[in-house]
Amino acid sequence: MILAASLAALGALSLSPSGAPEPVTPALTYSSAAPRASTGQDAKKLAEQLASDQPVAERIAAAQGLAGLGKKSAPALSAMILALNDPEPQVVDGVLVALQAVGKDARLALQDILATGEYEGQEVSSPVAARVLLGMGKVAKTAVYEHMDSMEMGRDKIRFMAAMGLDGLPFIAGALGGEDPELDLAIMRSLRREAVKETRTPESVAPALERITDTATRLAFETAWLQNPKNEFITQYGAWVASDSPMLVDTGLWALGLIGKDGAAHADAVATHLDSEDPITAATAIWALTSFLEPGPGPVVPEIPATFPGASAEAAARISDSMEDDVFLLWRETGKPLGYRGRIGSKAREFWGLAPTWTGKRLPVPPTPDRSKMPASILGLEDRFFGLASGRDELLSRLASDALVALGNTETRTRDLWLKWLEGRDTAKIQSALLGLRAIGRDLIMIEEQPEITYEGLVAKHLNQPETMVAAAQVLTNIQTPSAWASVVNQISILEGKPPLGMVLAISRYDVEALRPYLPQMQDLYEQGNYMFSAFLIKFGAEALTSFEKELGSNLMDRQMVAVESLGHIGKDARALLPRLRSMKSKNTMVQKLINDAVKRIQ
Repeated sequence: MILAASLAALGALSLSPSGAPEPVTPALTYSSAAPRASTGQDAKKLAEQLASDQPVAERIAAAQGLAGLGKKSAPALSAMILALNDPEPQVVDGVLVALQAVGKDARLALQDILATGEYEGQEVSSPVAARVLLGMGKVAKTAVYEHMDSMEMGRDKIRFMAAMGLDGLPFIAGALGGEDPELDLAIMRSLRREAVKETRTPESVAPALERITDTATRLAFETAWLQNPKNEFITQYGAWVASDSPMLVDTGLWALGLIGKDGAAHADAVATHLDSEDPITAATAIWALTSFLEPGPGPVVPEIPATFPGASAEAAARISDSMEDDVFLLWRETGKPLGYRGRIGSKAREFWGLAPTWTGKRLPVPPTPDRSKMPASILGLEDRFFGLASGRDELLSRLASDALVALGNTETRTRDLWLKWLEGRDTAKIQSALLGLRAIGRDLIMIEEQPEITYEGLVAKHLNQPETMVAAAQVLTNIQTPSAWASVVNQISILEGKPPLGMVLAISRYDVEALRPYLPQMQDLYEQGNYMFSAFLIKFGAEALTSFEKELGSNLMDRQMVAVESLGHIGKDARALLPRLRSMKSKNTMVQKLINDAVKRIQ
């Protein structure tokens, strides 16, 4: 009987005439905003547009165009099947709809992919092929059921079912609650990992939940898929952490970690898993305890499935980079936050705190953690964290170090461990060490046992790597020697492209004399479009007027606005450019207001 042996728990599912379980297959749709292809559109041209070397927007439009063609998309069959590997979900969704309309040729090709994982010599995702087939009628569905029935129940089969996304949910639900607790644990982790790739709604998970009778398993399944642990269930999560079920322990640790500081009431129960034989469980426990020190979830840890709630890996990356993106957008509309401060809001005002004439909350280096406000239950774990940080397991060592950083631990033994890491090659450990040494600051050049030794040079060598340059710049900023500051400014001046915001923030409070040797480089960076450097040029007053004068003549309104606003900040030292400013007239009322305001300030 198809799937009977390996998915016995699926007996509650409705059965097709063949006896196979009938999963709930959501209708595949594409964006209603996408342009539908006309019946005369050339499928072959769309196939070329679907190629992986084309821009994302073009690929999405091609996939949705082929979906609109229906059966007439058949000439693009090969291109569509290979596009099932596309990393952009909207491309895959459009292709799924188009393939289901093609008919027999597409079905046969997809059935071959189920068996081989290949098409025309290239790897193609078997689970995605299964998703397409489940929407292509009885014969295609039976092929999927038979393929899964042929797979031995284990991690590979679990990954296959989870990778099917919404279509795989009933199968995963039916596989839970067997005799192997470790298999249940693997199912839940795989579910969380794959859930970040889908658009998740309570409705999408409802059919699967109907197959789960155990209340705790049901809540764990729903939480893992929807990626939405709730404060109202904190007591249950704490009980799971103390349970004998590996699946519930893992889900409880993960859920409490995503909730953040409100989960700290269960810190003692979480700490019992620091020495777990399962490295992911131990890592999740460290991560959860660290997150209890913050209002929200701890940092993204790729080894812990779905440590970033409700987002794909791409979305997590966008969030981590959002500060730079926000700043770029603010600077493109730089007249608004200054001339019309209310139209952008607090983020703009904070960023403009870089300028010496403004007061902002943005600090060049994040403040040292306030240990007086930390839970005693977590502070009491420092010895255990240090032991793990000193251990051989790379993941646990790094996460334990991150916990010590979050706790503001600057003990001599911890400092010595971090300094040792700076001499190694493990980038993740080096970054963690730098973040810890950042809180020690100037004391790094005042080592009592060896007063002649300075660690400034050891830190400075990590300014050369993209992964560590910001943290190294922050440590050097806190060391506060002229040579430490010079090394950071010099590194910024030789970087290609836009310098990281963190490095720019690190030098934002340096005095003029520390920056003066690098004035020409900063002027070049500003004139290349790195607007944030105007905040530094302002400090030099009349010395920097030539750069602002050039920008006044730009044909780009945003560049003019930066220059005008900067001259207003310089004030009387910008009088040499008053005639130029008075002669400027703009039809844009916002720009003209900035010009008038700058003239008044300079006068």
